[in-house]
Amino acid sequence: MARENHNFATLILVIVVGVMLTGTRAETYYVGDSNGWMVPQGGAAAYAAWAAQHAFNVGDVLVFNFTTGMHDVAKVTSQDFGPCNANNPISVQRNGPANVTLDSAPQQFFVCSFSNHCSLGQKLQINLNTTSPSPGSSPNAATPPPPPPQGSSAARAAATTFSLIFLYMAMIYSLC
Repeated sequence: MARENHNFATLILVIVVGVMLTGTRAETYYVGDSNGWMVPQGGAAAYAAWAAQHAFNVGDVLVFNFTTGMHDVAKVTSQDFGPCNANNPISVQRNGPANVTLDSAPQQFFVCSFSNHCSLGQKLQINLNTTSPSPGSSPNAATPPPPPPQGSSAARAAATTFSLIFLYMAMIYSLC
């Protein structure tokens, strides 16, 4: 009887850990999809439309694909976003591709500080969700992402974590 209770508890723990891993994973978004981070043909509406297709959460990663020396990514305040003022940015990434992890702010603003790129539409406002995604949801499932940047190991790390937990649980189960 004690062994059956232990097995049941182990099964419940494995299920809970699996749900937690699925529901808390960060998503990676490639800004502009295959177009990347560039002066868009459609002006600022192009990046606004791209952002409207996605549900962003704290911890998600934006990948800005651009050619180093031709563009950059400046994180700016809401006051500097409208007039495209990148003179006093919060942060700047000058080497492409640039990865930005979304933090706890409800909105984040990004511009290219090169020449008149921002005024031509190379600017992006991100509105973060205030609620967590449901377990197993994938807010960017409609748009397949391009290949991950070299050195990306998020999927590998998640798989390794889950595998280690599963092996640990299997070892405990076999000892009972």
